[in-house]
Amino acid sequence: SVAGVVDSAAGTVLKSIPLDLVNHPIGEKFREKFKVPVLVEHNAICGGFAEKLLGVARPFEHFLFFLIRPSNTAGNFYGTAFYLNGGFYRGAHSSAGELDPLLVPPPGVKEARNTEAPGENAEFLRHLTRVIASLANLFDPQAVILFAEEPFRRSVSLSDLNFQVQQSLIKVPDRKISLQWNDIRSGALAYGAGLMQLHAGMSRMLTSLVE
Repeated sequence: SVAGVVDSAAGTVLKSIPLDLVNHPIGEKFREKFKVPVLVEHNAICGGFAEKLLGVARPFEHFLFFLIRPSNTAGNFYGTAFYLNGGFYRGAHSSAGELDPLLVPPPGVKEARNTEAPGENAEFLRHLTRVIASLANLFDPQAVILFAEEPFRRSVSLSDLNFQVQQSLIKVPDRKISLQWNDIRSGALAYGAGLMQLHAGMSRMLTSLVE
C-alpha cells in the first residue's frame, strides 16, 4: 500500500513524494527478498477496496474514496480513488486520483473542541467543500467516503461539511450524493492491501484449476 502514483500491473512506484521514490521496482525487490507473490497498489485504492468489501461503500457501484492523512512536517497528505461502474479507474498513466496543488486544501486544520462549531477551520472547510463538490460534479458518484483518523474527525463537522457540499453540487433532479466517514478507520489501508492480495491469489489459483 503506497502513497503515490503506482503501476500496479508492473509492481512499480512511478512517483511517491512521501517515500521519495521515482520509477522504483518495489514489487520486484520484495519478490527477490521474500520469494512470495507481491502486490503493489495505491494506498487510496487499498482503502477503497476495503470499504467496498467490508465498510460503508458496500451498497455503491460509483463512489469516491477521499484520503486525508496528517503529517507533522508538510501539512496533510491527500489521495483519492474512483470506483466507477464496478471497478477502480486508474487512468491512462496509472495516475488517476492525484490532486493538483490548486485542489489541495491549505494546511493548519486544528482540532476543534466543539465539532459542531469548528470556527478555526472555516477556510479549510470552504476549500475542502470546493474540492469534494468539484470531483462529485465531474464524476457523479453515489457517495464520497472520507478516510480520516482521530483527531481529524474531531476537527471537522461532517454534518456541516455535508450541507456545504450538497449546496455546491450542480443541481440535477433527484440527485443526492452521500458523504460519509469511512467505516474501517485506521485499518482500512492495511485491510485493503491484504484483501487485494488474497483476491489476486485466489484468482491465480482458480485460473490454474480451470486450465
